[in-house]
Amino acid sequence: MSTPEELLAQAPDRSTQVAARRTARAGLWDQLGRDEGHLWGCFQAEEPFWVMVDLADGAGRCGCSIPKRPCHHLIALQLLAAETPDLLRERPAPEDVTEWQRRRRARQRGADAERPVDEKARQRRIAEREKKVRAGLDALKLWLCDRARGGLVSLETSGDADLTGLAARLSDAQAAGLTGRVHRLAELVGASDDWPERALLELGRLALIVEGYSRISRLPEPAQDELRGLIGWTTRTADLLRDEPAVLDRWLLFGAATDTAPGGALKVRRSWLYGQETQRFALWLHFCPEQRTLEPLPLQVGEALHAALHFYPSPSPQRAALGERLGGPEFVLNLPDGDPSVEVALERAAAVWGAQPLLERQPMHLQRVTPARIDGRWRVSDDAGLGLPLTSGDHWALIARSGGHPLRLMGEWDGEALRPLACAAPGGPLTVVGG
Repeated sequence: MSTPEELLAQAPDRSTQVAARRTARAGLWDQLGRDEGHLWGCFQAEEPFWVMVDLADGAGRCGCSIPKRPCHHLIALQLLAAETPDLLRERPAPEDVTEWQRRRRARQRGADAERPVDEKARQRRIAEREKKVRAGLDALKLWLCDRARGGLVSLETSGDADLTGLAARLSDAQAAGLTGRVHRLAELVGASDDWPERALLELGRLALIVEGYSRISRLPEPAQDELRGLIGWTTRTADLLRDEPAVLDRWLLFGAATDTAPGGALKVRRSWLYGQETQRFALWLHFCPEQRTLEPLPLQVGEALHAALHFYPSPSPQRAALGERLGGPEFVLNLPDGDPSVEVALERAAAVWGAQPLLERQPMHLQRVTPARIDGRWRVSDDAGLGLPLTSGDHWALIARSGGHPLRLMGEWDGEALRPLACAAPGGPLTVVGG
């Protein structure tokens, strides 16, 4: 299921987004339901009509007369499913829905002659969105140039309205990924003493995306896919599972972190998995509306799931989707080795950022570090005395687990501070200490 942000990005224009939000209210619908692969509901207009969506490919049918597709009813139905899933309970499909399903299956079985027409329509939609995205990036580039001329102080003097307007323009351009980055930039301005440095880093990332997209045809294909994803082009999970190879392994859950996405509309959970055979990390993302609770994970920190993961294309693949499960979660006592020193960990992180400089954070697994609070600041140090600062907050649980002795630590490194997620005493199991 796509996130609300991704669903709204599919709208053909801003007015459709607004209408979809207005229409995603339970009182406007009747006979809401779902089965394994479909959503449906009857929209209560003057003459009620059915709205239905096939989750496998995102195709939909709506009885309204609006020519734009997807119309706001199709998006609103999926918003209801994403934000209030309890409203769409599993139940037998009504006759109108089953008839639509039957006709779609029949067309798919004998549609070889029609596929070129469908492909042309798909390519036309892609071209139309490409035009919108490039217009949005042109506006962003002009805005960045204005900020460069006016200096970072212009971010403070222009107020929230400037960044809010930019985010709205990028949303209209169907560049939802950049909208989130602009919201993050707005949250940074004036938030700390070092906000200019943090804002400059975010501005640099935006500029890199703009320049990279202007030369996207010259980039290797994985880099093109990564850049499109950062801007807001989405890859359907069904397509990913079909097109990308399965990486079979016993995937150990090393830790998970939950945050509110920039803009405040979504919760995001980042789960870090580690393949015991492939010796690689994977990022497993989950989303839900800010006011709701994320669904529990199928395994606990310190457990491994025998499963296939499919990685999103990237010069340095990190994010993955869960495919076939081959066995239930198993407790792991013999944990894999981490980086033997802070120096090795930083070298590894630098190599990854060299391949993909737009990554916001990386997993870091340190074999032996000792946490301490020195002059009011939290840090961990390896046996050679080389240390890393920890994120702001309370890390007394980590100190208690350590007892002043070295321990294994798993966390997220953003280039400035390490966020502890889990730790283990020598020979002991992983224990959650953050997230």
